[in-house]
Amino acid sequence: MNIPINDENRHFVTGKVILHYPHLQQPYSYKENIPPRYSVTVIIPKDGTENINTIMELKSNIATVAKIGAEKFGDLLDSPNLSKSPLNNGNSLVITDLAYKNSVYFTAYSKIKPNIVNDKLEYVEHDNNYYELRYARVSINIVPYQMKGKLGISLQLENIQVFPETFDVSKNKTDPIADFS
Repeated sequence: MNIPINDENRHFVTGKVILHYPHLQQPYSYKENIPPRYSVTVIIPKDGTENINTIMELKSNIATVAKIGAEKFGDLLDSPNLSKSPLNNGNSLVITDLAYKNSVYFTAYSKIKPNIVNDKLEYVEHDNNYYELRYARVSINIVPYQMKGKLGISLQLENIQVFPETFDVSKNKTDPIADFS
């Protein structure tokens, strides 16, 4: 899955994941002072061998790139200035969206529109609503950066392969019989 590009970044292709908050047709910015970019939040469920392998490989690649970044920018890894990991826990208290239950997630960005293909590797273009909660594979570049004395890891969006199936969020709801019995 991981293909080293050069000494400073790594190319990584996920297994099957879930797309959320896609901005793949037009660049978007949630704040005025941030330039618009193409982006998507990628949700990786914590179940299934392929998903667990994707999470473990992604964490390993991020750690490797962080070490490369520390060598390039100075040893910021042990300092209190280390920025947070680009991977987030979907079970965190601040996340109330059921799509994130029992998952790891990250947001990938790009200044350039990502190429999107379907399961037959044919180029496709749909509106953003089509991609919401759609199963996909995503390729990213993992790149270190330094900003204001902090070492960070950027996940840069490259390409997306979308599948016909969508994620059914109701699968993550609790069972009322179990809740009330």
